[in-house]
Amino acid sequence: MADQAGGAAAGSLKRDSVGFFGTIGLSLGIQAPTAGIALIPAVMAGYVGPSGPLCFLLGVVVGLFIAGTFSLFARRFASAGSIYTFNGIGIGPLFGFISAWLLVLTYVCYTGSIAAQVADYFGALWSPLAVVPWPVYVLILLGIVGYLSYRSIQVSAVTAAVVEAVGLTFILVVALFVLGHGANLGHGITAQGFTPNGLSFGSLAFGIVFAFTGFSGFEAAAVLGEEARDPRRAIPRAIISALLVAGVAYIFGDWILNIAFPSSAALAHNATPLLWVTQHYVAPWLAPVVDVVALASAFGGVVGSANGSMRLMFTLGRDGVGSRQLGRVHPRYETPVVALIVTLVAGYLTVVFLAGGSAANAFGYVVTLGAIALLAAYLLTMVAGAWYFLHHHARWYRVAIPVVGIPLAGYVLYSSVYPVPTFPYNLVVYAAVGWLVLGIVLVALSPGLRQRLAASPLFRLTAVGDATPGPSV
Repeated sequence: MADQAGGAAAGSLKRDSVGFFGTIGLSLGIQAPTAGIALIPAVMAGYVGPSGPLCFLLGVVVGLFIAGTFSLFARRFASAGSIYTFNGIGIGPLFGFISAWLLVLTYVCYTGSIAAQVADYFGALWSPLAVVPWPVYVLILLGIVGYLSYRSIQVSAVTAAVVEAVGLTFILVVALFVLGHGANLGHGITAQGFTPNGLSFGSLAFGIVFAFTGFSGFEAAAVLGEEARDPRRAIPRAIISALLVAGVAYIFGDWILNIAFPSSAALAHNATPLLWVTQHYVAPWLAPVVDVVALASAFGGVVGSANGSMRLMFTLGRDGVGSRQLGRVHPRYETPVVALIVTLVAGYLTVVFLAGGSAANAFGYVVTLGAIALLAAYLLTMVAGAWYFLHHHARWYRVAIPVVGIPLAGYVLYSSVYPVPTFPYNLVVYAAVGWLVLGIVLVALSPGLRQRLAASPLFRLTAVGDATPGPSV
Protein backbone atom coordinates (compact mmCIF):
# COMPACT_ATOMS: atom_id res chain seq x y z
CA MET A 1 0.00 0.00 0.00
CA ALA A 2 2.81 2.34 -0.80
CA ASP A 3 0.90 4.20 -3.48
CA GLN A 4 -0.96 7.02 -1.79
CA ALA A 5 -3.21 9.84 -2.90
CA GLY A 6 -5.55 12.09 -1.05
CA GLY A 7 -5.24 10.18 2.22
CA ALA A 8 -6.13 6.90 0.57
CA ALA A 9 -3.92 4.18 -0.75
CA ALA A 10 -4.33 1.55 -3.39
CA GLY A 11 -4.48 -1.85 -1.79
CA SER A 12 -6.73 -4.61 -0.56
CA LEU A 13 -9.40 -4.86 2.09
CA LYS A 14 -8.52 -6.07 5.57
CA ARG A 15 -8.43 -9.86 5.54
CA ASP A 16 -10.02 -12.01 8.26
CA SER A 17 -11.48 -8.94 9.97
CA VAL A 18 -15.12 -10.03 10.20
CA GLY A 19 -16.44 -13.05 12.10
CA PHE A 20 -19.69 -14.88 11.41
CA PHE A 21 -21.69 -12.62 13.75
CA GLY A 22 -20.57 -9.56 11.82
CA THR A 23 -21.12 -11.27 8.48
CA ILE A 24 -24.75 -12.05 9.20
CA GLY A 25 -25.08 -8.61 10.82
CA LEU A 26 -24.41 -6.85 7.51
CA SER A 27 -27.32 -8.63 5.83
CA LEU A 28 -29.63 -8.18 8.83
CA GLY A 29 -28.71 -4.50 8.92
CA ILE A 30 -30.07 -3.93 5.41
CA GLN A 31 -33.15 -6.04 6.14
CA ALA A 32 -33.83 -4.10 9.37
CA PRO A 33 -36.54 -6.54 10.51
CA THR A 34 -37.25 -4.73 13.78
CA ALA A 35 -38.02 -1.44 12.03
CA GLY A 36 -39.95 -3.31 9.35
CA ILE A 37 -42.16 -5.15 11.83
CA ALA A 38 -42.93 -1.84 13.54
CA LEU A 39 -44.39 -0.39 10.33
CA ILE A 40 -44.93 -2.81 7.43
CA PRO A 41 -47.74 -5.04 8.81
CA ALA A 42 -50.14 -2.09 8.86
CA VAL A 43 -49.47 -1.38 5.17
CA MET A 44 -49.70 -5.09 4.38
CA ALA A 45 -53.09 -5.35 6.10
CA GLY A 46 -54.41 -2.58 3.87
CA TYR A 47 -53.65 -4.70 0.79
CA VAL A 48 -54.28 -8.30 1.87
CA GLY A 49 -56.34 -8.04 5.04
CA PRO A 50 -55.43 -10.70 7.63
CA SER A 51 -53.39 -12.78 5.15
CA GLY A 52 -50.14 -10.92 5.75
CA PRO A 53 -48.43 -13.84 7.56
CA LEU A 54 -49.21 -16.14 4.61
CA CYS A 55 -47.71 -13.62 2.18
CA PHE A 56 -44.55 -13.36 4.26
CA LEU A 57 -44.33 -17.16 4.44
CA LEU A 58 -44.62 -17.55 0.68
CA GLY A 59 -42.14 -14.71 0.22
CA VAL A 60 -39.59 -16.61 2.31
CA VAL A 61 -40.09 -19.66 0.09
CA VAL A 62 -39.26 -17.55 -2.98
CA GLY A 63 -36.34 -16.02 -1.14
CA LEU A 64 -34.84 -19.41 -0.33
CA PHE A 65 -34.23 -20.15 -4.01
CA ILE A 66 -32.56 -16.78 -4.50
CA ALA A 67 -30.52 -17.01 -1.30
CA GLY A 68 -29.64 -20.58 -2.21
CA THR A 69 -28.16 -19.49 -5.53
CA PHE A 70 -26.11 -16.72 -3.88
CA SER A 71 -24.89 -19.24 -1.32
CA LEU A 72 -23.86 -21.74 -3.99
CA PHE A 73 -21.80 -19.07 -5.71
CA ALA A 74 -20.33 -17.84 -2.40
CA ARG A 75 -19.17 -21.36 -1.53
CA ARG A 76 -17.05 -21.34 -4.67
CA PHE A 77 -15.87 -17.75 -5.03
CA ALA A 78 -14.80 -15.34 -2.27
CA SER A 79 -14.80 -11.77 -3.58
CA ALA A 80 -15.90 -8.31 -2.49
CA GLY A 81 -17.49 -8.11 -5.95
CA SER A 82 -20.41 -10.32 -4.88
CA ILE A 83 -22.88 -10.34 -7.76
CA TYR A 84 -20.30 -8.72 -10.06
CA THR A 85 -18.01 -11.71 -9.67
CA PHE A 86 -20.72 -14.38 -9.47
CA ASN A 87 -22.63 -13.33 -12.58
CA GLY A 88 -19.47 -12.39 -14.46
CA ILE A 89 -18.09 -15.89 -13.97
CA GLY A 90 -21.51 -17.45 -14.54
CA ILE A 91 -22.22 -15.91 -17.96
CA GLY A 92 -19.65 -13.26 -18.80
CA PRO A 93 -18.02 -9.97 -17.71
CA LEU A 94 -20.63 -7.74 -19.33
CA PHE A 95 -23.40 -9.63 -17.55
CA GLY A 96 -21.52 -9.23 -14.29
CA PHE A 97 -21.13 -5.50 -14.82
CA ILE A 98 -24.84 -4.93 -15.54
CA SER A 99 -25.73 -6.96 -12.44
CA ALA A 100 -23.40 -4.87 -10.26
CA TRP A 101 -24.69 -1.69 -11.91
CA LEU A 102 -28.19 -2.57 -10.69
CA LEU A 103 -27.11 -3.64 -7.21
CA VAL A 104 -25.08 -0.46 -6.65
CA LEU A 105 -28.22 1.55 -7.43
CA THR A 106 -30.10 -0.53 -4.85
CA TYR A 107 -27.59 0.00 -2.08
CA VAL A 108 -27.25 3.74 -2.79
CA CYS A 109 -31.04 4.14 -2.83
CA TYR A 110 -31.42 2.19 0.40
CA THR A 111 -28.68 4.25 2.07
CA GLY A 112 -30.43 7.53 1.31
CA SER A 113 -34.05 6.44 1.64
CA ILE A 114 -33.70 4.67 4.98
CA ALA A 115 -31.76 7.68 6.29
CA ALA A 116 -34.69 9.87 5.22
CA GLN A 117 -37.09 7.55 7.05
CA VAL A 118 -35.00 7.78 10.22
CA ALA A 119 -34.86 11.58 9.91
CA ASP A 120 -38.63 11.79 9.49
CA TYR A 121 -39.25 9.52 12.48
CA PHE A 122 -36.69 11.38 14.58
CA GLY A 123 -38.32 14.73 13.84
CA ALA A 124 -41.72 13.34 14.89
CA LEU A 125 -40.51 12.09 18.27
CA TRP A 126 -40.42 15.51 19.89
CA SER A 127 -42.08 18.60 18.41
CA PRO A 128 -39.13 21.01 18.96
CA LEU A 129 -37.02 18.74 16.75
CA ALA A 130 -39.43 19.25 13.86
CA VAL A 131 -38.23 22.83 13.30
CA VAL A 132 -34.98 21.47 11.86
CA PRO A 133 -35.39 20.52 8.17
CA TRP A 134 -35.22 16.77 7.64
CA PRO A 135 -32.33 16.98 5.11
CA VAL A 136 -30.18 18.28 7.98
CA TYR A 137 -30.92 15.18 10.02
CA VAL A 138 -30.13 13.01 7.00
CA LEU A 139 -26.79 14.77 6.63
CA ILE A 140 -25.93 14.23 10.30
CA LEU A 141 -27.00 10.59 10.17
CA LEU A 142 -24.93 9.87 7.06
CA GLY A 143 -21.97 11.52 8.74
CA ILE A 144 -22.26 9.08 11.68
CA VAL A 145 -22.63 6.15 9.30
CA GLY A 146 -19.60 7.34 7.37
CA TYR A 147 -17.48 7.49 10.52
CA LEU A 148 -18.43 3.97 11.61
CA SER A 149 -17.96 2.53 8.13
CA TYR A 150 -14.62 4.24 7.56
CA ARG A 151 -13.16 3.02 10.84
CA SER A 152 -14.09 -0.65 10.66
CA ILE A 153 -16.44 -3.00 8.86
CA GLN A 154 -16.38 -5.19 11.98
CA VAL A 155 -17.76 -2.36 14.13
CA SER A 156 -20.42 -1.52 11.53
CA ALA A 157 -21.58 -5.08 11.00
CA VAL A 158 -21.54 -6.10 14.66
CA THR A 159 -23.45 -2.92 15.57
CA ALA A 160 -26.20 -3.89 13.14
CA ALA A 161 -26.30 -7.46 14.48
CA VAL A 162 -26.53 -6.33 18.12
CA VAL A 163 -29.25 -3.80 17.32
CA GLU A 164 -31.39 -6.43 15.59
CA ALA A 165 -30.78 -8.98 18.35
CA VAL A 166 -32.02 -6.49 20.95
CA GLY A 167 -34.91 -5.34 18.77
CA LEU A 168 -36.17 -8.82 17.96
CA THR A 169 -35.90 -9.81 21.62
CA PHE A 170 -38.08 -6.84 22.50
CA ILE A 171 -40.66 -7.87 19.89
CA LEU A 172 -40.65 -11.41 21.32
CA VAL A 173 -41.38 -10.03 24.79
CA VAL A 174 -44.27 -7.96 23.44
CA ALA A 175 -45.55 -11.05 21.59
CA LEU A 176 -45.53 -13.08 24.81
CA PHE A 177 -47.68 -10.43 26.48
CA VAL A 178 -50.13 -10.53 23.56
CA LEU A 179 -50.34 -14.31 23.74
CA GLY A 180 -50.62 -14.20 27.51
CA HIS A 181 -53.69 -11.98 27.19
CA GLY A 182 -55.24 -14.38 24.70
CA ALA A 183 -54.83 -11.75 21.98
CA ASN A 184 -57.70 -9.38 21.27
CA LEU A 185 -61.01 -10.13 23.05
CA GLY A 186 -63.48 -11.41 20.51
CA HIS A 187 -60.69 -12.01 18.04
CA GLY A 188 -58.32 -14.29 19.92
CA ILE A 189 -55.46 -16.52 18.87
CA THR A 190 -56.17 -17.86 15.40
CA ALA A 191 -54.38 -19.25 12.35
CA GLN A 192 -56.56 -17.14 10.04
CA GLY A 193 -53.50 -15.20 8.86
CA PHE A 194 -52.11 -18.31 7.17
CA THR A 195 -55.09 -18.77 4.84
CA PRO A 196 -55.99 -16.78 1.68
CA ASN A 197 -59.21 -15.48 3.28
CA GLY A 198 -60.89 -15.20 -0.12
CA LEU A 199 -58.10 -13.19 -1.75
CA SER A 200 -57.73 -13.48 -5.51
CA PHE A 201 -54.48 -14.88 -6.88
CA GLY A 202 -53.49 -11.42 -8.08
CA SER A 203 -54.05 -9.86 -4.66
CA LEU A 204 -52.13 -12.64 -2.95
CA ALA A 205 -49.29 -12.30 -5.45
CA PHE A 206 -49.10 -8.57 -4.77
CA GLY A 207 -48.86 -9.28 -1.05
CA ILE A 208 -46.00 -11.71 -1.68
CA VAL A 209 -44.15 -9.06 -3.68
CA PHE A 210 -44.64 -6.51 -0.91
CA ALA A 211 -43.57 -8.99 1.76
CA PHE A 212 -40.54 -10.10 -0.21
CA THR A 213 -39.17 -6.59 -0.59
CA GLY A 214 -39.54 -6.20 3.17
CA PHE A 215 -36.84 -8.74 4.00
CA SER A 216 -34.70 -8.50 0.86
CA GLY A 217 -31.04 -7.66 1.34
CA PHE A 218 -30.00 -11.07 2.66
CA GLU A 219 -27.39 -11.29 -0.12
CA ALA A 220 -25.36 -8.37 1.28
CA ALA A 221 -23.01 -10.64 3.25
CA ALA A 222 -21.47 -11.69 -0.08
CA VAL A 223 -19.57 -8.38 -0.34
CA LEU A 224 -17.47 -9.51 2.65
CA GLY A 225 -15.82 -12.23 0.58
CA GLU A 226 -12.38 -10.68 1.09
CA GLU A 227 -12.81 -9.70 4.74
CA ALA A 228 -14.74 -12.51 6.41
CA ARG A 229 -13.00 -15.33 8.25
CA ASP A 230 -13.38 -18.59 6.31
CA PRO A 231 -15.60 -16.83 3.76
CA ARG A 232 -16.59 -19.91 1.76
CA ARG A 233 -18.25 -21.31 4.87
CA ALA A 234 -19.29 -18.18 6.75
CA ILE A 235 -20.89 -16.23 3.90
CA PRO A 236 -23.24 -18.93 2.55
CA ARG A 237 -24.40 -19.64 6.09
CA ALA A 238 -24.87 -15.92 6.77
CA ILE A 239 -26.97 -15.41 3.62
CA ILE A 240 -29.35 -18.27 4.43
CA SER A 241 -29.42 -17.42 8.15
CA ALA A 242 -30.22 -13.76 7.50
CA LEU A 243 -33.13 -14.70 5.25
CA LEU A 244 -34.52 -17.18 7.77
CA VAL A 245 -34.08 -14.91 10.80
CA ALA A 246 -35.68 -11.91 9.12
CA GLY A 247 -38.32 -14.02 7.38
CA VAL A 248 -39.43 -15.83 10.52
CA ALA A 249 -39.43 -12.52 12.40
CA TYR A 250 -41.73 -10.93 9.81
CA ILE A 251 -44.06 -13.95 9.71
CA PHE A 252 -44.32 -14.14 13.49
CA GLY A 253 -44.44 -10.37 14.02
CA ASP A 254 -47.16 -9.86 11.42
CA TRP A 255 -49.21 -12.69 12.91
CA ILE A 256 -48.91 -11.24 16.43
CA LEU A 257 -50.02 -7.81 15.28
CA ASN A 258 -52.96 -9.28 13.36
CA ILE A 259 -54.28 -11.19 16.37
CA ALA A 260 -53.58 -8.27 18.70
CA PHE A 261 -55.90 -5.90 16.81
CA PRO A 262 -59.68 -6.32 16.66
CA SER A 263 -59.51 -6.64 12.88
CA SER A 264 -57.16 -6.29 9.95
CA ALA A 265 -58.94 -3.04 9.10
CA ALA A 266 -58.03 -1.66 12.52
CA LEU A 267 -54.43 -2.74 11.96
CA ALA A 268 -54.37 -1.13 8.51
CA HIS A 269 -55.52 2.21 9.93
CA ASN A 270 -52.83 2.33 12.63
CA ALA A 271 -49.60 3.94 11.42
CA THR A 272 -47.58 2.64 14.39
CA PRO A 273 -49.01 -0.79 15.21
CA LEU A 274 -46.14 -2.06 17.35
CA LEU A 275 -46.30 1.10 19.45
CA TRP A 276 -50.06 0.64 20.00
CA VAL A 277 -49.69 -3.03 20.91
CA THR A 278 -46.92 -2.22 23.39
CA GLN A 279 -49.07 0.43 25.07
CA HIS A 280 -52.18 -1.75 25.06
CA TYR A 281 -50.76 -5.10 26.13
CA VAL A 282 -47.55 -4.27 28.03
CA ALA A 283 -47.29 -0.77 29.50
CA PRO A 284 -47.63 2.81 28.20
CA TRP A 285 -44.28 3.78 29.71
CA LEU A 286 -42.57 1.24 27.45
CA ALA A 287 -43.70 3.04 24.30
CA PRO A 288 -40.57 5.23 24.04
CA VAL A 289 -38.51 2.04 23.93
CA VAL A 290 -40.38 1.08 20.75
CA ASP A 291 -39.31 4.36 19.17
CA VAL A 292 -35.68 3.86 20.14
CA VAL A 293 -35.60 0.24 18.98
CA ALA A 294 -37.19 1.06 15.62
CA LEU A 295 -34.84 3.98 15.07
CA ALA A 296 -31.79 1.89 15.94
CA SER A 297 -32.90 -0.86 13.56
CA ALA A 298 -33.44 1.59 10.72
CA PHE A 299 -30.02 3.10 11.45
CA GLY A 300 -28.56 -0.38 11.02
CA GLY A 301 -30.23 -0.47 7.61
CA VAL A 302 -28.33 2.65 6.57
CA VAL A 303 -25.05 1.18 7.85
CA GLY A 304 -25.56 -2.11 6.02
CA SER A 305 -26.58 -0.48 2.75
CA ALA A 306 -23.65 1.94 2.77
CA ASN A 307 -21.17 -0.87 3.40
CA GLY A 308 -22.65 -2.97 0.62
CA SER A 309 -22.45 -0.11 -1.86
CA MET A 310 -18.92 0.96 -0.99
CA ARG A 311 -17.54 -2.57 -1.42
CA LEU A 312 -19.18 -3.07 -4.79
CA MET A 313 -17.90 0.34 -5.93
CA PHE A 314 -14.45 -0.55 -4.59
CA THR A 315 -14.40 -3.73 -6.66
CA LEU A 316 -15.45 -1.91 -9.82
CA GLY A 317 -12.83 0.78 -9.23
CA ARG A 318 -10.11 -1.77 -8.56
CA ASP A 319 -10.98 -3.41 -11.88
CA GLY A 320 -10.75 -0.06 -13.66
CA VAL A 321 -14.48 0.01 -14.36
CA GLY A 322 -15.01 3.70 -13.76
CA SER A 323 -12.63 5.77 -11.68
CA ARG A 324 -9.59 4.00 -10.23
CA GLN A 325 -10.04 6.21 -7.17
CA LEU A 326 -12.96 4.02 -6.11
CA GLY A 327 -10.51 1.13 -5.71
CA ARG A 328 -8.39 2.92 -3.12
CA VAL A 329 -8.42 2.08 0.58
CA HIS A 330 -7.50 3.96 3.73
CA PRO A 331 -3.84 3.22 4.56
CA ARG A 332 -4.58 2.48 8.22
CA TYR A 333 -8.10 1.06 8.41
CA GLU A 334 -8.04 -0.69 5.03
CA THR A 335 -11.57 0.43 4.19
CA PRO A 336 -12.64 1.76 0.75
CA VAL A 337 -12.95 5.33 1.90
CA VAL A 338 -13.32 6.95 -1.55
CA ALA A 339 -16.17 4.59 -2.47
CA LEU A 340 -17.74 5.35 0.92
CA ILE A 341 -17.74 9.09 0.25
CA VAL A 342 -19.28 8.58 -3.19
CA THR A 343 -21.97 6.32 -1.68
CA LEU A 344 -22.95 8.81 1.01
CA VAL A 345 -23.00 11.79 -1.36
CA ALA A 346 -24.99 9.88 -3.98
CA GLY A 347 -27.45 8.60 -1.36
CA TYR A 348 -27.98 12.09 0.03
CA LEU A 349 -28.45 13.76 -3.36
CA THR A 350 -30.82 11.01 -4.50
CA VAL A 351 -33.28 11.46 -1.64
CA VAL A 352 -33.10 15.25 -1.67
CA PHE A 353 -33.61 15.37 -5.45
CA LEU A 354 -36.53 12.91 -5.41
CA ALA A 355 -38.05 14.03 -2.12
CA GLY A 356 -41.08 15.84 -3.52
CA GLY A 357 -40.96 18.10 -0.48
CA SER A 358 -41.09 15.51 2.30
CA ALA A 359 -39.02 12.78 3.91
CA ALA A 360 -41.93 10.36 3.55
CA ASN A 361 -41.91 10.88 -0.22
CA ALA A 362 -38.14 10.58 -0.27
CA PHE A 363 -38.37 7.21 1.42
CA GLY A 364 -41.28 5.92 -0.67
CA TYR A 365 -39.92 6.89 -4.08
CA VAL A 366 -36.27 6.04 -3.55
CA VAL A 367 -36.71 2.76 -1.67
CA THR A 368 -39.08 1.59 -4.43
CA LEU A 369 -36.50 2.45 -7.08
CA GLY A 370 -33.90 0.46 -5.16
CA ALA A 371 -36.25 -2.50 -4.67
CA ILE A 372 -37.00 -2.78 -8.40
CA ALA A 373 -33.28 -2.71 -9.23
CA LEU A 374 -32.64 -5.36 -6.56
CA LEU A 375 -35.31 -7.70 -7.93
CA ALA A 376 -33.80 -7.35 -11.41
CA ALA A 377 -30.36 -8.17 -9.99
CA TYR A 378 -31.80 -11.23 -8.25
CA LEU A 379 -33.29 -12.46 -11.52
CA LEU A 380 -29.97 -12.02 -13.34
CA THR A 381 -28.27 -14.05 -10.60
CA MET A 382 -30.77 -16.87 -11.06
CA VAL A 383 -30.02 -16.92 -14.79
CA ALA A 384 -26.25 -16.85 -14.18
CA GLY A 385 -26.54 -19.62 -11.58
CA ALA A 386 -28.58 -21.88 -13.85
CA TRP A 387 -26.13 -21.41 -16.73
CA TYR A 388 -23.02 -21.85 -14.59
CA PHE A 389 -24.10 -24.99 -12.74
CA LEU A 390 -25.47 -26.60 -15.90
CA HIS A 391 -22.27 -25.81 -17.79
CA HIS A 392 -20.09 -27.20 -15.00
CA HIS A 393 -22.18 -30.33 -14.47
CA ALA A 394 -22.92 -29.64 -10.83
CA ARG A 395 -25.11 -31.98 -8.82
CA TRP A 396 -28.74 -31.91 -9.90
CA TYR A 397 -30.09 -30.05 -6.89
CA ARG A 398 -27.53 -27.27 -7.36
CA VAL A 399 -28.88 -26.81 -10.86
CA ALA A 400 -32.48 -27.08 -9.70
CA ILE A 401 -32.22 -24.24 -7.18
CA PRO A 402 -31.62 -21.42 -9.72
CA VAL A 403 -33.72 -23.10 -12.42
CA VAL A 404 -36.77 -23.15 -10.14
CA GLY A 405 -35.87 -19.70 -8.85
CA ILE A 406 -35.95 -18.06 -12.30
CA PRO A 407 -39.75 -18.08 -12.79
CA LEU A 408 -40.33 -17.24 -9.13
CA ALA A 409 -37.94 -14.27 -9.14
CA GLY A 410 -39.20 -13.30 -12.59
CA TYR A 411 -42.80 -13.20 -11.42
CA VAL A 412 -41.92 -11.13 -8.37
CA LEU A 413 -40.15 -8.60 -10.60
CA TYR A 414 -42.95 -8.63 -13.20
CA SER A 415 -45.60 -8.04 -10.54
CA SER A 416 -43.60 -5.10 -9.21
CA VAL A 417 -43.62 -3.16 -12.47
CA TYR A 418 -46.74 -4.31 -14.33
CA PRO A 419 -49.37 -3.00 -14.45
CA VAL A 420 -47.33 0.19 -14.38
CA PRO A 421 -48.36 2.06 -11.21
CA THR A 422 -50.00 5.46 -11.32
CA PHE A 423 -48.14 8.76 -11.01
CA PRO A 424 -45.67 9.37 -9.41
CA TYR A 425 -44.59 5.76 -8.96
CA ASN A 426 -44.73 5.18 -12.71
CA LEU A 427 -41.76 7.55 -12.90
CA VAL A 428 -39.91 5.30 -10.45
CA VAL A 429 -40.41 2.32 -12.77
CA TYR A 430 -39.21 4.36 -15.75
CA ALA A 431 -36.18 5.53 -13.76
CA ALA A 432 -35.25 1.92 -12.98
CA VAL A 433 -35.53 0.95 -16.64
CA GLY A 434 -33.55 4.06 -17.60
CA TRP A 435 -30.75 3.11 -15.21
CA LEU A 436 -30.56 -0.36 -16.75
CA VAL A 437 -30.50 1.07 -20.28
CA LEU A 438 -27.81 3.56 -19.29
CA GLY A 439 -25.58 0.74 -18.05
CA ILE A 440 -26.04 -1.19 -21.29
CA VAL A 441 -25.29 1.93 -23.36
CA LEU A 442 -22.10 2.62 -21.38
CA VAL A 443 -20.83 -0.85 -22.16
CA ALA A 444 -21.90 -0.67 -25.81
CA LEU A 445 -20.21 2.68 -26.45
CA SER A 446 -16.96 2.02 -24.57
CA PRO A 447 -14.54 -0.51 -26.09
CA GLY A 448 -12.07 0.33 -23.32
CA LEU A 449 -14.61 -0.60 -20.66
CA ARG A 450 -15.29 -3.92 -22.37
CA GLN A 451 -11.56 -4.63 -22.54
CA ARG A 452 -11.05 -3.88 -18.84
CA LEU A 453 -13.98 -6.09 -17.94
CA ALA A 454 -12.63 -8.93 -20.05
CA ALA A 455 -9.24 -8.59 -18.35
CA SER A 456 -10.63 -8.68 -14.79
CA PRO A 457 -8.84 -11.23 -12.60
CA LEU A 458 -12.07 -11.69 -10.63
CA PHE A 459 -13.57 -13.55 -13.57
CA ARG A 460 -10.70 -16.02 -13.51
CA LEU A 461 -11.06 -17.15 -9.94
CA THR A 462 -10.82 -20.90 -9.46
CA ALA A 463 -13.99 -22.44 -8.13
CA VAL A 464 -14.01 -24.42 -4.90
CA GLY A 465 -16.79 -26.99 -4.85
CA ASP A 466 -17.98 -30.26 -6.20
CA ALA A 467 -18.52 -29.33 -9.82
CA THR A 468 -16.95 -31.62 -12.38
CA PRO A 469 -13.42 -30.36 -13.16
CA GLY A 470 -13.28 -28.28 -16.28
CA PRO A 471 -11.62 -25.19 -17.69
CA SER A 472 -10.35 -22.72 -15.13
CA VAL A 473 -12.70 -19.81 -14.54
